[in-house]
Amino acid sequence: MQIDRYSLFADPTRRRVLAALAGAGAEGRTAGALAAELGLGRSLVSYHLARLLKGGLAGIVDDPSDRRRRRYVVRAHAAASGVPCPVGDVWPPPADRVARGTSHPAFGDGLAPEERVLLERYLRRRAMERGTVLFWQGDPPSGIWYVEAGAVRIYTSDADGREQTLRVAQPGDSFNEVPFFDGGPEPATAQVLESGTVALLPFERRDEILRALPALASEAASAFAARLRHVVALVEDLRFRQVTSRVARVLLQAVEPHPGVGAGAGGRSLTQREIAEMAGTSREVVARALRELQRDGLLRMERGRIVLLDRARLADRG
Repeated sequence: MQIDRYSLFADPTRRRVLAALAGAGAEGRTAGALAAELGLGRSLVSYHLARLLKGGLAGIVDDPSDRRRRRYVVRAHAAASGVPCPVGDVWPPPADRVARGTSHPAFGDGLAPEERVLLERYLRRRAMERGTVLFWQGDPPSGIWYVEAGAVRIYTSDADGREQTLRVAQPGDSFNEVPFFDGGPEPATAQVLESGTVALLPFERRDEILRALPALASEAASAFAARLRHVVALVEDLRFRQVTSRVARVLLQAVEPHPGVGAGAGGRSLTQREIAEMAGTSREVVARALRELQRDGLLRMERGRIVLLDRARLADRG
């Protein structure tokens, strides 16, 4: 399947690493062997392997000659002759959908019916599987994404691998408007949390799209304003609230959606790791905060879930 710039494979070196893995078969290759085969530095190869692992397209198997070494293999769904695309295209859209125009709530009410029909013709609709990375922080701009079904986590990471979840995009949400307009690199990474469908308004056709649909710019301005308010609230939460307060605010997203930490998480069952990535702390610290909130009678932790017992007092803590 043809790879395009909007997938995990925007980087040509990453494509070479995956192609070499695909050619290695079930026995795989060590990072050192791949580096030697490709004529690249081992640290660079390891970097791309880490991204392929996180995207669910590579796996690790034991080295039969030395179990202390790791061999990397291509996942079954990524194995192909040539390099595959991790996101299955569902395009073009059904004729009846084009005829009636998009009804995606992220488009707002600012477009006339005929403009919605035109916009639909620019969209690239894709099926997405859990774990798939739609784009990486620092990649070339991909475009504006719309979630039609499923959920997508938007996060940033540092050189040490620490991650901060910015928000979770649910059905009806859009994301990534900024690089679509300024042409800069992706400011964050987008990874699929729940399988579903997304629609992409491609950056490569930006000028053509804006000439054809000038009203789209005003629609995007509303999205910019909402993103700015969210970022300000997120900075305030991370800078001025203690961890227990941030954890409480994440939990309250399920019943009282609000900007800041945990935005978009409502309606999902969160793991302690996910709460930590939203609250800007570690899983161990989240566990202590949850025990504190349970001791104070604000929630009850059961196997596999958290039950909120006193939402009013929890809101006071948040």
